[in-house]
Amino acid sequence: MTLNPPRPRISDVARLAGVSETTVSVVLNNAVGDRVRVSKATQERVWEAVRQLGYVANPVAQRLAGGQNKIVAVFTFEPIFPIDSRNFYYPFLIGLEEEADRDGYDLLLVTGSGNADGKRRIYQDGVNRLQRADGAVLLGHGDPHEINRLLRDQYPFVYVGRRDSTKSASAEVAGELLALGHQNIVYVRSARTTEASLDRERGVRQALGRASGDDGWVWQGTPDSLTVEGVRAWLDGGVTALIAEDESLGLRVMQCATEAGRRCPHDYSMAVLGNPLNPLTDVPDWMTFSIPRREMGRDAFAMLRGWLTGDAKTLTFPLRKTLACTFIPGSTTRRLTE
Repeated sequence: MTLNPPRPRISDVARLAGVSETTVSVVLNNAVGDRVRVSKATQERVWEAVRQLGYVANPVAQRLAGGQNKIVAVFTFEPIFPIDSRNFYYPFLIGLEEEADRDGYDLLLVTGSGNADGKRRIYQDGVNRLQRADGAVLLGHGDPHEINRLLRDQYPFVYVGRRDSTKSASAEVAGELLALGHQNIVYVRSARTTEASLDRERGVRQALGRASGDDGWVWQGTPDSLTVEGVRAWLDGGVTALIAEDESLGLRVMQCATEAGRRCPHDYSMAVLGNPLNPLTDVPDWMTFSIPRREMGRDAFAMLRGWLTGDAKTLTFPLRKTLACTFIPGSTTRRLTE
């Protein structure tokens, strides 16, 4: 059996030239410019190492056109694979993939942190980890210092971060309950303290006119910590409507109420903030709102593509776009009799 010698890799070129692999990639991809500077002498060392080793670039690199390789990075500041986060981000990723596939782009998912504190960062050892891609779509709540640094570096990106639309949508749901005559309302909030959780509680407070510190009507915890006795006590105490932050809490409330002998919406009204994260979950037709996550993924990619192809270069940055949530009246509420 004859074994062919291993093909030289980019790491071999970097070692022989005495530079980093990132520098080799920049030189080979003709990406030296205002954003990335490499001296003439260093460039010559890289090309000399390429000639000595007979290095041939990966076929993917041969797709370069106009300084781009048609790869877009997707960076998440929050874990994407655990169940809750995966379900939340799944529609975003579907929308991104649909647009990327239509335009012949590849998506590069950047997830590892490599930091002792476990936090995900774009810059590691001073190097932008997204530079292997033409641009990036960022998801989640990130460090504003890194976002500002990307802006200073003029790296093309679209940031899907603040969920301002959920605040007004949450207020709309709570306002609808008030319009139906409900005054004694309990807000069932998750144990997590995330951006989305804070936004939704603010929206409910805004609609109900409850100031910060007035927390007697707010319950916070996990679905498992909700008990039949606790839900029965609410309803026996005059609570006529409940608002759950997500479907897992909503389902647990309804389960406890059923075990307590109460029916929805005959004995109480129920609303949930946001459509189910898991499309396979069988949930009631409750009052809620739909978040256009899939459309947000599509639009985020379309905005980035406009920048990369030059279609948006005459516009003023940063560009912003807000997609409205859709209110769903459902059948889990009823109007109180006068």
